This record gives sequence, structure tokens and C-alpha cells, in this order.
Amino acid sequence: MKNRRRFFLQSLLWASLAVMVVGSCNGGFDLPPTTEQNMIATAAENPELSTFLFAINKAGLTNALSTQGPFTVFAPSNQAFLESQLNLNLMTADSLQDIPVYHVLSGRYLTSLLERDSIPTFSPDNYLFFRGQNNRISINENTKITTANIEATNGVIHIVDRVLIAEQN
Repeated sequence: MKNRRRFFLQSLLWASLAVMVVGSCNGGFDLPPTTEQNMIATAAENPELSTFLFAINKAGLTNALSTQGPFTVFAPSNQAFLESQLNLNLMTADSLQDIPVYHVLSGRYLTSLLERDSIPTFSPDNYLFFRGQNNRISINENTKITTANIEATNGVIHIVDRVLIAEQN
């Protein structure tokens, strides 16, 4: 009788522990970040994102991406900006702001959540369209994620190979 009770209590304990662990993982899709830095500090550690950080700063979005969130940012590489032939130095802060906000989503989206979806950006009435699987995701058909799931305390960054330009409404 004591062994049955002990077995029952141990089973109950293990089952409770399993429920707590699985429940805290949010379905296995969005684990807590392993970094202690916000998105701006995390991006600043990557020399490939210096032009994107320049655009964020000039557009006046540094504070928002440092203190708010969670966000998902599709950050064009320096090479992507070079190939886009955009001259960020000649753009005003207001005109430049349209570009980075089209690269930002509300919420934390790891690539496993982007396989077939359309998600609104912070650019009014504009969406990003995703296709693919197994970390081979394309955005708006011709943009590729080159480095995925760079986690920060307030979101996740994906480096992309093109500057995304919102369609004019």
C-alpha cells in the first residue's frame, strides 16, 4: 500500500513538472532569448548591420527599438543597402522613416513561424509576405533571409539580402 501511494505521488509530481516545463515553452516556438541586450545593442555587435543602424538612428527609431517590443526586424545587410542605390545621407529623417518601419513587425517571429503567412508591418496598410520552410524563407518573393533568429531581449532580428520597399497606396 505504501509503495502504491509513493508511486502515485512520484508520478503526480513528474506529471506536474512536465506540464510546467511544456507550458512555459509557449508551444516550443518562442523560447526566451539567450541574450541580455536589446535589439539595437545586439545589431551594433554585427558589422554587417551598420548601415541599417544608421538608417534607424537618422529616422529617430533608436529609442523605440531599444526600449519597446517585442519586435521582429528584417535588417538589410550593408551589401543590400549598397545594391539598393539608396543614398541615406541625402534623405530627410521623415522620408527615411518609411524604409525601416516597413522592416519591423510587432511580436517575436522566429523563422519557424514565417513559413507561409502575411504579417502587417509598422508601415501603414503594408504587409510582408512569407514563403518557404526550414529556415529558407523568402519575403515578398525576392528577398531572402541570410541570417536568421538573432535574439534580443525585446525581439528577434533576421538579416536580409535586400532593402524592402513598401508599395505606394
